[in-house]
Amino acid sequence: MDVNNPAGRLLNILTEGKAANKNESCREVWAKILGVEESDSFLLIGRVGKVFSLADSISIELKK
Repeated sequence: MDVNNPAGRLLNILTEGKAANKNESCREVWAKILGVEESDSFLLIGRVGKVFSLADSISIELKK
């Protein structure tokens, strides 16, 4: 699903994570979901941080 709002993006990420192989490492799953090479630590951590910031963005949108 192609969604252009924080709640939809977070839902898509959580859905992909839930469907991931339970035998893969957390790092492997995050890298696949976020479209990052597993070895690119800085980019991976940055994108995970952006995922965490979606909760704040959702909260701001709900308060509007």
